[in-house]
Amino acid sequence: MRIFQFTKACSARVGEYRAFQKLGLPFDILGSAFDWDCRDADDCGQLVQQAWQKAQAALMDEQQFLVVLDDLLLTLHRRPPSMHVMLTGRNLPQDLIDLADTVTRMAMTKHHYMAGVPSQRGIED
Repeated sequence: MRIFQFTKACSARVGEYRAFQKLGLPFDILGSAFDWDCRDADDCGQLVQQAWQKAQAALMDEQQFLVVLDDLLLTLHRRPPSMHVMLTGRNLPQDLIDLADTVTRMAMTKHHYMAGVPSQRGIED
């Protein structure tokens, strides 16, 4: 199990941090990159990359039975008003649809997979 918190500053030892630490659960505070105090765009960008790489590694780790991305959606709301954030993928949860300004659903009309052709290297992978 891994827990990542995206909005609190790394220096903050909030209640949940102390509780998880006492329980011996891995808990990563990644908030420095998403904090309102982050003034250097390049530095913040690197911190965001590092934070996401940690979370992504846990998401790809088949040994994990649970990965918590605490306050990840809040980070999407803490962006410049002129910035658009696009999420892609299937089966978008209704909660995300409700938060979104625009939702587009694309439907497959025809695909060679429907005719029994397996995934092709360089096309689907």
